[in-house]
Amino acid sequence: ISATTSAVAVAVEQQTLATNEISSSTGNAFDGTVQVKGEVSEIEDFVKRSSVAADDMLSVSTELVADAEKVLSEVTNFLEKIRA
Repeated sequence: ISATTSAVAVAVEQQTLATNEISSSTGNAFDGTVQVKGEVSEIEDFVKRSSVAADDMLSVSTELVADAEKVLSEVTNFLEKIRA
């Protein structure tokens, strides 16, 4: 009986250790998931800000091209008047 009781006690102790390890691993996995979720949110925010900045840059570039075309047209007209 003593041997059986000792074997059961050892088995219970091993089961408790395994359960504690599983619990710890699950907690670590959860913490890692929360951290990754936060990092993904930061990446999403960065992408959104980058997209807005790219749209702004495109708008400014388009305006700059239009202004450059106007200047070129004015210079061309001026040179044509001088040549005439």
